[in-house]
Amino acid sequence: MSGDTLKESAAVAGLKDWKRHLNLIVVALVIVKALLMLFPCDAIDMAGYKAWSTHLATRGFDDFYETWHVVYAPGYMYLLWISGKLAAIFNLLPKAHELLIKIWSVAADLAGAYLIFKIGEKIGRERLGFWVGLIYALNPAVFFNSSVWGQFESIGATLLLLTVYCFLNDLGLIGVIAFVTAVLVKPQSAMLAPIAAALFFKEFTWRKFGLAVLAGLGTYLLIVIPFSAGKPIYWIVQHFIASGGDYPYATANAFNFWTILGGQSVADDLPFWGLTYAVWSLIFVGAVIGFVLWLVWRYGNSPAMVYWSAYLLTFGVFLFGSRMHERYLFPALIFLTVSLLWNARLWLPTVILSLCHFGNTFYIYIRGWLSVGSAHPALAGIRQWLVNRERVSISIWAPANDPVGLVIAWFTLAVFIYSLYITYERWNDLTAKKTE
Repeated sequence: MSGDTLKESAAVAGLKDWKRHLNLIVVALVIVKALLMLFPCDAIDMAGYKAWSTHLATRGFDDFYETWHVVYAPGYMYLLWISGKLAAIFNLLPKAHELLIKIWSVAADLAGAYLIFKIGEKIGRERLGFWVGLIYALNPAVFFNSSVWGQFESIGATLLLLTVYCFLNDLGLIGVIAFVTAVLVKPQSAMLAPIAAALFFKEFTWRKFGLAVLAGLGTYLLIVIPFSAGKPIYWIVQHFIASGGDYPYATANAFNFWTILGGQSVADDLPFWGLTYAVWSLIFVGAVIGFVLWLVWRYGNSPAMVYWSAYLLTFGVFLFGSRMHERYLFPALIFLTVSLLWNARLWLPTVILSLCHFGNTFYIYIRGWLSVGSAHPALAGIRQWLVNRERVSISIWAPANDPVGLVIAWFTLAVFIYSLYITYERWNDLTAKKTE
């Protein structure tokens, strides 16, 4: 037997041995994710989710948005409806109802990890794709949002990753459906619209355009109409605009660029640098959009650069956009994690940005529990530290120039600057390959 044949046989045996343990690893992952769900949820959000879930299960969709002040889109409400129905059918205790609400986001974590694996498989890096997907699912910044807090950023982020994956693999109609669904689950998912549009129009035909309009409109109507009793069909647009005014701050607990400049909980229509926070935000975000569109136009044939551009866009919107919440960095993490499949140098920024996002959300989570008067012994030291420093009753809103927020914001900005440097290196590499 030749040396090449022996090497090939060893490689095949190694692959089979790895796959033999795959199911065991996946089962262990699911168990770990399930156990993490037992941690206390957010002190404020979950009470609302359970109330909405019960309403939807008992009274249906018609009067939901008239009964409750809900800033969320209707896409997620269907999942709350299912959770409420199951809780009612089986007469579940409130804690079990809470777990049924969390389970959707946990499932989205796993779906996101699987999609990362499929991307790795697509580019011939199946094993790396599996391990990167596993690391994503076990990333504290990821599981804290879903398994602990009980929020659902993971659903929107996974749908956005699916959107890009579909557009890159000639599945444009599914990509359109995924993107519209993402926006109707999390309106902030619209931040990816420039790249989604650029990928869609890259190979434009009128037939493709017509089918996409039908697919997008059909998805919109399917999700929105059950909640539209007595309202115009475009009511969701009005709802999004009104909801955007609920927290009109330069930054709303998102430790980003505006935190560094004193914008935490400061109205974004106040004068700043000769304009207002809001206007400067539009200028910076516009610059980010222009830059990533150029990247996609120039290097759109490189899947690595497209995923990287999606990371830069979602990160840039979080960093420079006004009215950002602490959780809105989440989509950037999934795109950054995918980029690890092409560039091992990204491990350091991935770790740092994950710690920044985890620190931001965990700090607000703790403030939330303290703001409702939690007397848990584990929080006593944090409570005393905050009281001594802020000299007021503890609120879920971090004060301007909060030291924790400033440290996290500076590290977050540093990661973005480093990411721009990596981008510069990357497009030089691509340009060099084109001229070879």
